[in-house]
Amino acid sequence: MVSPSISIDSPALVNWVREVAGVQDPRIGPTTPVTRMVIPAVATRPKREEHAKVFVCGGVVVKIHEAGTSFTELRARLECIDCVELERIW
Repeated sequence: MVSPSISIDSPALVNWVREVAGVQDPRIGPTTPVTRMVIPAVATRPKREEHAKVFVCGGVVVKIHEAGTSFTELRARLECIDCVELERIW
């Protein structure tokens, strides 16, 4: 989790996203671009950058969940997308 006091545009958040993404892809470094994932045409996704809590860094998707998010529910959601059919998306 990221502290709620960290602005979505802060260097600390960008560095944190790089650090998390770097666990998945060691090629990610201190200058790898970090962009917010915003999908305006999809009603269930963030339509404005300030609402986006999903970032892409070097091909790795990093999603920030609110404090208090149920780990059990999150695990269930992640397990349901962990299949070969959805591999091309995730």
